[in-house]
Amino acid sequence: METSGLKKLASYLPVVNSLTFSAENGMARLADQSGGTTVPFETYRAFEWAFLTDAYDYGWVLKDFKWSSWAKTIEAQQLRDDEAALATASAEQLMRLLTLCIRQDRFVDGALFDAFATGFIESIIRRAAVLVEAAP
Repeated sequence: METSGLKKLASYLPVVNSLTFSAENGMARLADQSGGTTVPFETYRAFEWAFLTDAYDYGWVLKDFKWSSWAKTIEAQQLRDDEAALATASAEQLMRLLTLCIRQDRFVDGALFDAFATGFIESIIRRAAVLVEAAP
């Protein structure tokens, strides 16, 4: 990840710190064609759309990266489940994690919202901020 991309990612920290994520503001309900039952569907606020746009514009989402295979590796599992491992993640590992979260959302509705709601994206952003501060 280029320095400018890392700085842009880190710039989200104050914003993500100020947001709350809950079922009420992350999921909407859509009436089916008969108007009877409803099904949940994910909606993003301006923040999430801006984050996704920047993720692609700044190259945080890796192309030609087999994210679904990588997700099953010990490295990916440690970065996801162990705060100490994430606290030492490289910029490349942060991009892999973001790619995983964003691409997975295409196949599992709500995966990205859950990554925000659980604080996982915030942890990635916090690590990016540390890397920016440590850069010469």
